[in-house]
Amino acid sequence: MAKVDVVLDLDKDLLYELMLMAHERDITLNQLIETILSEYIKNEN
Repeated sequence: MAKVDVVLDLDKDLLYELMLMAHERDITLNQLIETILSEYIKNEN
């Protein structure tokens, strides 16, 4: 699957939650968001 740039406008509370989730999983925020978006796309098809 090709990778593309995606601009997200997240409110501060959601961004903070995602940062904590990434920290707990010992991955970067970008890796977490990529995983979330990939799962969402997979489930939509």
